[in-house]
Amino acid sequence: MRTLLLLAALLSAAVSCARKPAVSAVDTQFAAIDATYSTNDIRGAERELKAYIGKLSDEESNHLTGIDFDMARATVHERLFLIYRKEGRMDEMKREYEKSFDSLARYARRAGLPPPVTNSYEEFAAKIEMSERGLDVRWKKK
Repeated sequence: MRTLLLLAALLSAAVSCARKPAVSAVDTQFAAIDATYSTNDIRGAERELKAYIGKLSDEESNHLTGIDFDMARATVHERLFLIYRKEGRMDEMKREYEKSFDSLARYARRAGLPPPVTNSYEEFAAKIEMSERGLDVRWKKK
């Protein structure tokens, strides 16, 4: 539930940006990431998510407005967590779990919220799955 609420905060932060061009760019980025993530190509989804992490760093350095970088990173790490979990790549799955919680903790600190509650891997996966209910992620069905 916490992941779902934090994802909603990310999306509302992206939408509430004062500069219209940045919002359009952010919306376009999220749509492209969702489209690639949702295909049958799990390798393509992984590649796109990893590339997006680098892009987020570049955009943060360039002070792009309209996006909460910690929440965006948390979302990407959550999705990578699911990919690695599906493939049984446990070391990478654990690393993405930790990176997601690091990003969520930074967001919580900045927002004056309590730190995120850690979950078991199964609970964490279930929460992410719930937050992605509207996406038709085809690689999950294989």
